[in-house]
Amino acid sequence: MRGSEALSEEKRPSAHPVLALLELPRVAADLVALGAASPILRRAPKGDQHAVILIPGFLGSDRYNQALCKYLTSIGYDASGWTLGRNLGPQDGVLVALEARLLAKYCETGRKVSLIGHSLGGLYARLLAQKHPDKVRLVLSLGSPISESLDSGKIVAKLFKMLNGAADPVQRAAVQLAPPVPTTAVYSRSDGIVHWRNAMQRDGHAECENVAVYGSHSGLTFNAAVWWLLADRLAQKEQKWQKFKPSGFLRSWYPLCQYKTEVVNPARS
Repeated sequence: MRGSEALSEEKRPSAHPVLALLELPRVAADLVALGAASPILRRAPKGDQHAVILIPGFLGSDRYNQALCKYLTSIGYDASGWTLGRNLGPQDGVLVALEARLLAKYCETGRKVSLIGHSLGGLYARLLAQKHPDKVRLVLSLGSPISESLDSGKIVAKLFKMLNGAADPVQRAAVQLAPPVPTTAVYSRSDGIVHWRNAMQRDGHAECENVAVYGSHSGLTFNAAVWWLLADRLAQKEQKWQKFKPSGFLRSWYPLCQYKTEVVNPARS
């Protein structure tokens, strides 16, 4: 039995409650840092106009991702939101509608589509990529609870359970599997909503990676390091994926603890 399966529900890692209480002021700090970094972000690698769909987190909407969407458009991508209003969780028809949007974009452009999902939006992105790997170019999850079940005691999971009941065990297991496409899992050790170990890909493949950033959970879509990382990842040519390796002063934007996928022990905080 794997270590994560052997752990009781109480022993699974949860985000620190103090970090959760500080989420809002930390988002403000992320926004200030983003503004200061704008001259650098304008020099990020440019895109090839392929389509990118941004999927919001729990209770988020396309408006929450609007700044990131505009940025990706400015550097050369056909970026757009999921167009499904507020993300209220895995309600009937949501994945079907999102799947239809992915297929429509693929048919419209004739090219694979990249998927960026914040928090619970990353779970949708991973499920779509598992079902349609021939139509998805990249999956990038931002602080998504991908390595534990949705009822593992995290704050977002508690809200999920209140609104929707128990999670589907089949989909719950599926989101823990790395999609068969290039995949980047972004996490922050100071995440106040999802424990950082739960946001990491544990058992991946050769085109999987975990990348750590500094910042809050809710501010990951307003995080300068995340924006540069997304630009770098999206700019890679198909079939030529390489792990993220920041250079020069950019290394200071990313903790040195992770630039690779590894098996982590959830019993250690």
